[in-house]
Amino acid sequence: DWPKADESWRDPAAEERFVRFFEYRPLILKKLEEKRAEGGIGASLEARVVIGAVSDSDALYFDSLAAELPWLLIVSEVEVCRSDGKPKTTGTAGVLADIIVEKAGGVKCPRCWNYKKDVGSDTDHSGICGRCARAVKGLDIADRL
Repeated sequence: DWPKADESWRDPAAEERFVRFFEYRPLILKKLEEKRAEGGIGASLEARVVIGAVSDSDALYFDSLAAELPWLLIVSEVEVCRSDGKPKTTGTAGVLADIIVEKAGGVKCPRCWNYKKDVGSDTDHSGICGRCARAVKGLDIADRL
């Protein structure tokens, strides 16, 4: 049997925040798999995803998740934009979007494996990306305290 989660841990606001994401996610994963099958990418971290939201509401929603989308989708980069209103992808939940998957730009960071354009930009840690350099220096943790 699976252990029962403590009901006090439930966060309806967090659940509501990700409802739309989980409607789009299967569409994005399908596009990633199609790109992988055609040889355009290997691992998902080699990908850059462009989400062209058809509605203004969806565009604003994905903009609010912009910082989290790359790690939620396990890709190196995500761009959110407003599409031309003519969706190329329709999901089972009626989600409409232009979803483009392409090879990410930049160089693979040996620490996080993300493809970043700022690898080598920190002189103290010239082999890794800026985000990893901040983490190694402890700056990300200090910013949160």
